[in-house]
Order: sequence, then C-alpha cells, then structure tokens
Amino acid sequence: MELDQRVVSLQKSTSKEQEDFIKEFTPFILSTASQRIGRYVEVENDEAYSVALQSFYKAILSFQEEKGHFLPFAKLLIDRDLLNHLKKEKPLEPSVDEIPFSDSQEELLDHLLLKEEIEVFVKDLERFGLQLEDLVELVPKHRDTKEKARQLAFVLAEDEDLMNMIFRKYTLPMTRISLKYQISRKVLYGSREYILSILVVLKNNLTLLYKWI
Repeated sequence: MELDQRVVSLQKSTSKEQEDFIKEFTPFILSTASQRIGRYVEVENDEAYSVALQSFYKAILSFQEEKGHFLPFAKLLIDRDLLNHLKKEKPLEPSVDEIPFSDSQEELLDHLLLKEEIEVFVKDLERFGLQLEDLVELVPKHRDTKEKARQLAFVLAEDEDLMNMIFRKYTLPMTRISLKYQISRKVLYGSREYILSILVVLKNNLTLLYKWI
C-alpha cells in the first residue's frame, strides 16, 4: 500500500496503529523540525518536538489524498506550527515593505514560508544555468507535452540514482532518460527547463511551490 493510502486508512484505524505509524516517521518529524528552527531537536524534553509531533498527528487526521501527497502536507503543517510557536516565543518583526498586511495569520505564515522556498528554488535553478524569469517562456506551450513532461518529472523524482546524478552534475542526462523511460528526445529537449524546475521543487520539498507545478 502506498504511503498516501496508508494515511487515509489510518484515519479510521486504532490509536495504537496511528502511534506505530508516528514512531516510524519520528526521523522525518525530527528532521523537519530541525530544518525549521535551525538546531538539533531531541525527542525528550524538547518543546519543538512536541509541537512538531502534534502537527504530524494533525496532518494524519486532516490529510486528503486528492489534494496532494502526505509528506509535503505534513511538512507544511509542522513548518506553520513551529513558526507560530517561535512567533509566540520571539515576535517576528517583518518589514512592512516585505510583508503585506493581512488579517489572517495563516496568510502571513504562508508568505514567510513562500519567500523562503522561492530563495531555495532560485538558488538551485541557477545551478542548472536557469533564471526564474525565463521559466514562463520555457514552459511547454502544448498542453499534452506539458502534462507528459510533468508526469515524467514525478517518475524521475522516484529514481534515486538518477536524482543523485542530476543534482550532483546539475544537468539532465537526456540519452539515459530517453532510453530508460522510452521518451522521445524531442519531448525532453523541449521540456528540459520545466522538468528541472519540477525536480527542484520535489527534491527540496517546497510545499507551497508544489501546488503551482
């Protein structure tokens, strides 16, 4: 059973099964929390872990399979709740030039996260020799071609060896991909930039940018 389907099934399962699932993903919870707050997070006597744990449990109960994958969703909830927790401990002082006024705290947190994700996205794109402003022009115009490229990107993201090669050499190995996945080189060359942009989003788990791809 795939992970997303497991989570949906867990929503109707016993608390013991849910606890076992959470234990299985403790490394993910710790890693996500550590990345968000910028320090090592411990299971014992660490408030950040408690916040992240509650967020992960909330993600299990509220996950909807048709709206995306579970882990990016769980990461988004953990990020939001930890940012909210940090905000209470040390109030954020955003510049009025950088952050738009909003009555919704959720919109503010989304804006902060999105700004962070875009910085990561742009940095990785540049390693491939791409500029953010060029992507609009380089995205496949034909709907079918774009969808094929998108589906291929998701397949490539599951290919660990290929992903390691792509992000080690910062290039898309056209011949290898064409032969392995029976994709025409014409489609690959015409969709190279779009495929790479999706891979950058997936590799870095950019949850807010994910909804745009």
